[in-house]
Amino acid sequence: MRTRGRPSPIWLALRRGSDVARVRRAIARERERWRRLRTEGLSTRRLLGALAGMALLASAVWVALAHGEALQAALGNARHASPALVLLALGLPLANWLLISASFTALYRPETRVPMGEMSALVAAAWLLNYLPLRPGLVARLAYHKRRHQITVRRSIQVLVVSSMLSGLSALLCSAVAILLPPSAPSWGVVAAVLLPMAPMLVGLSSERLGRLCLVFCLRYLDLLVWVGRYWSVFAIIGVPLSLRESVALAIVSQIALLVPVAGNGLGLREWAVGLLAGMLPAFAGVEGTPTGLAGDLVHRGFEIAGALLVGVPALFLLSRTLRDNSR
Repeated sequence: MRTRGRPSPIWLALRRGSDVARVRRAIARERERWRRLRTEGLSTRRLLGALAGMALLASAVWVALAHGEALQAALGNARHASPALVLLALGLPLANWLLISASFTALYRPETRVPMGEMSALVAAAWLLNYLPLRPGLVARLAYHKRRHQITVRRSIQVLVVSSMLSGLSALLCSAVAILLPPSAPSWGVVAAVLLPMAPMLVGLSSERLGRLCLVFCLRYLDLLVWVGRYWSVFAIIGVPLSLRESVALAIVSQIALLVPVAGNGLGLREWAVGLLAGMLPAFAGVEGTPTGLAGDLVHRGFEIAGALLVGVPALFLLSRTLRDNSR
């Protein structure tokens, strides 16, 4: 075993005929060196991702400001928006927070029973911390689980993978409903069609083997519907009413942006994904599509940050106190 420019400590130990204990120590030192190199590389990638996210966010703000008419129209409509719409835009991110918390609580069971309140605090704290550079929220949540509940990092990653797969299935089914639903469908028909994919999963809740996955699918599907409502309400506030298909399209592209490991919470990338798609949608035909889409999602980001601060700050204090009490 050799590394660039110099022999490996393990190779030297073997060559010298060292005893087993010395070889083991050499292997341990080599593993630690490679672990340190991987950690440094990961930190560098996260830092570059954070810088890229901030650059994308700054460019989104610059484009929105450069198109003053679109921004003034959006802000003017927002000042005269219905209070009910504003409350809806503020409250729906909190609904996402509770649904995500419930889905993670279910996914960790039956092996580990994390209380719903504690999981909600963890998700809230991670939500807020992920706005900081290097996305510390996810790492902090995994570390908390390992210390407090003895949940391995591997198990936590498995939960994240299953959750992402069920979210992808939810997006696929919701897209199919939005595409196949005729524009002339009555309101009750729209509601029934949108909720239809949950029907077989609700039947499967009684299954011993698949009941937990069916429950998590229903929670993730409802989470996506809340995102649809968020985009419908935010763009209604700035004077651009969206159809069901357009709201679903913006919600799904935002979910895709959140999965790209560039910056925490899709910062910057989500705004541009929504803005570019908005320029292609019929609802934006009478306005400057991309600048209005950027302005709308920047307003949306403001509502989201307000929700993250509202629940994230108390959650951080609660979790830090829990860890202090647990270490005594």
